[in-house]
Amino acid sequence: MFDFFRVVPRKRKVKIKGKKGVIYNNPPTVNKFLFYFATFLGFVGMLYIYWIYTPIINAYIAYKNPNPSVTAVAVTSPFDKGEQQAIDRFLLDIPKIMAHSEVMIGIESLNPKIYLPVLDNNVVAHAKGTDLPGSGNGKSIYLFAHSSNQGVNRARNNPVFYLLGQLENDDEIFTTIKDKQYVYRVFDKKVVGSKDVASTKYREDSSEVIILQTCWPIGTDWKRLLVFAKRTSVN
Repeated sequence: MFDFFRVVPRKRKVKIKGKKGVIYNNPPTVNKFLFYFATFLGFVGMLYIYWIYTPIINAYIAYKNPNPSVTAVAVTSPFDKGEQQAIDRFLLDIPKIMAHSEVMIGIESLNPKIYLPVLDNNVVAHAKGTDLPGSGNGKSIYLFAHSSNQGVNRARNNPVFYLLGQLENDDEIFTTIKDKQYVYRVFDKKVVGSKDVASTKYREDSSEVIILQTCWPIGTDWKRLLVFAKRTSVN
C-alpha cells in the first residue's frame, strides 16, 4: 500500500525448492504516470515559488553585500494630480536598507480600490487623515507599502519595504517635502494583527512621529510590521 508511487521494479527475495532467488515485479503503468506527473508538478511549483520570492532574495543579498558604487535614485511617480501636485514631491529615504521611493499623499488606507493601484506602481502610500513631515510635535505620519489584498504579487511588487524588519533602534529615516529634509530616528518596532488600524492614530505630545508599515512576514498577509521613529532634525 506504500508503493503507490514506486516506479522502479520491486525486488523480492524468494526461496523455491531450497534455492534462493530474486523476483522483480514491474509497477503498473498508471503508477509510473502518477509518479512522473507528481514530480513534474513539484518541479513547476518550486520554480513558481522561486519566481515569486526572487525580488525578496535579491534585496536581501544586496543588503548583505552592498555595492558602494551603486547610487539609488528615487522612484519617479506616474501620478501628477490632486494633493500630490499641490504639495510638491514627497520622498522617502532609508539608507540602511537601501529604500528610496516617492510617497503618494492622501491615500485611503482602508479602500483597496484606491490604494492597490498606488502600491502596484512601486511607491509608498501616505495614509489619508494622518499628518505630513514638518507638522510638529503631537503629529504622526503614517506610510505603508505592500498589502494583504495584493495576492501573490505582494512578494514581487513594491520592493521598497522588503527589508523594513532589518531596522533597529537609532537607525535613521529621511523624508523630503517642499525642499526640506526631515530626519527621524527609530525608537520602536512591533508586529500587529493584519486588521489593526489603531496604529494610524498613534501620537506623542512631545514628538513628531513617523510610522512605516508593511505586511509581515514579507510575502505573506498574516500580520503587519510597524516601525516607529521620532523626528530629530530638519535640514
